[in-house]
Amino acid sequence: LRDAAYARTGFISFCICTDCLEQQGLDLEKDERKCLSCSSANVKSIKEILGSLCPSCKQGTIIEIETGIVC
Repeated sequence: LRDAAYARTGFISFCICTDCLEQQGLDLEKDERKCLSCSSANVKSIKEILGSLCPSCKQGTIIEIETGIVC
């Protein structure tokens, strides 16, 4: 029963494909890091991309901004 419960629970992280910019939710511990749109393995969570070059404009840097919103 414990194995069945573990297989059905997890934490979904907001992710982005750095190749095609497709956004998707993935359980990083269970799901394959593969873009559902272009099949690229270059899928990163938002936390992993912080401080990196923007994959869209290739000029800016991804930063975290405190909004006060609690989800």
